[in-house]
Amino acid sequence: MNVSVTLNITIVHSDFVAQVSDRRLTYPDRTSVASDEANKAVIVRCRNATVAITFCGVGGFGTPQQSSYKGIDEWLAEAAQDAGVAELDAETLPGFVCSSATDLFGRHQITGIPHAFVLAGWVDHPTQATRKRPRIWVIDNDDGTGSFGSSFRIRPRAARTGSLVATGAISAVTRGSRRVLLSRLKSATSSDGVVQALIAALRGAAATSDGASIGSSCLVVFLTRDGRCVTCSFDANGSQRSFGPHVLWTIGTKSVLAAGPVASGINLGIVLGDGPRQVQLLGGRTTARVSRGPAPAGSIEARLRFGELRHTVPTSEPPKAVLGLVALEEETYL
Repeated sequence: MNVSVTLNITIVHSDFVAQVSDRRLTYPDRTSVASDEANKAVIVRCRNATVAITFCGVGGFGTPQQSSYKGIDEWLAEAAQDAGVAELDAETLPGFVCSSATDLFGRHQITGIPHAFVLAGWVDHPTQATRKRPRIWVIDNDDGTGSFGSSFRIRPRAARTGSLVATGAISAVTRGSRRVLLSRLKSATSSDGVVQALIAALRGAAATSDGASIGSSCLVVFLTRDGRCVTCSFDANGSQRSFGPHVLWTIGTKSVLAAGPVASGINLGIVLGDGPRQVQLLGGRTTARVSRGPAPAGSIEARLRFGELRHTVPTSEPPKAVLGLVALEEETYL
């Protein structure tokens, strides 16, 4: 079992919700690094929302370099696909994560390790579909007395402009660094400014005496008010990487899981759906525009719910119904 104390930060802006998570996994001593390339993000496009999920605590079971290893991210994405949660309303997600985590930790007899999931996104107003409300849920195994068992609880959090939720090694986030982060977010005039503020906060925490479990590589997820999703990943040197989270959505009666969309070429993106609820995952770029021209060579895999079918769409071919693959062009997108 790997322990990934880690750090993730979720913030609510007037136009978007953003999450940043580091990519470090540590062994149970919480200082020895098992991997700096882990994924800690799952995106679920539900019937009435797109929700980003990140986590801290237990990172997975086994050693990341072994084929038998399964991370919490992969377990969560596959369990959500099997349960068909993308076919339901976002309000069902917290309950699903809570009960599934309780079952998982109970079966593996995991106690004494603090673990938390953070779910965030824009949810349709119950009576006015054109209006969106930011929502944040924290699901953790704190029993309220400072002990951490195998049972999880749902804890809704305030979700209004300026709301900030950090979980994991929060002692590494000082009061001063939080003030600096909020100030930089408030004054940011572009998506790049927001990204840089979040990355600076995470790396600042990693540099503190309490930040040994926090890596410098990170993944940022944007969920905009109008339903778009944009992700970007950076390595420890600040260079953009072609790496993305797991993404779950439905097309008709099919539930589709794009498992960690790592595609060849930095200019490759994924388009899910059409119209105003279209979700776009722009691998590795914060400034890009979707183009329906030819895409670079390569492929990406979508796993469908029925049976063990694995559907691979070559990017050299025209976009298919299940998964649209597109080339990206330089242009401010957020």
